[in-house]
Amino acid sequence: MEAWTPEHWRKFLEKEVGPELGGAKDVMEDSMERKACVLKMYEARNKAEEKATVEEVKEWLRKYPIRNECTHYSCIMDPSEPGGGLVWVETCEAEYFAHCIL
Repeated sequence: MEAWTPEHWRKFLEKEVGPELGGAKDVMEDSMERKACVLKMYEARNKAEEKATVEEVKEWLRKYPIRNECTHYSCIMDPSEPGGGLVWVETCEAEYFAHCIL
């Protein structure tokens, strides 16, 4: 699923939810946009580094459109870490999502 294109997701949602995707379509499109932004930031980093640091990922998660008016929290998870893998979590200020209609 990680490599799915927007078209893969659209077909999956149509099958599971039905042709009238409603809000699911918007959520999917926003998610794909944010994923593409994170991928660009990851690919633009210093290639000599084997992996992105937690500090780098924190910076990425704090940038628009990754963090936007509908973001309630951000987290970094690493399944290799003990305790379930939660490495970092940050709540977003109320003004970030005060105008978001859920």
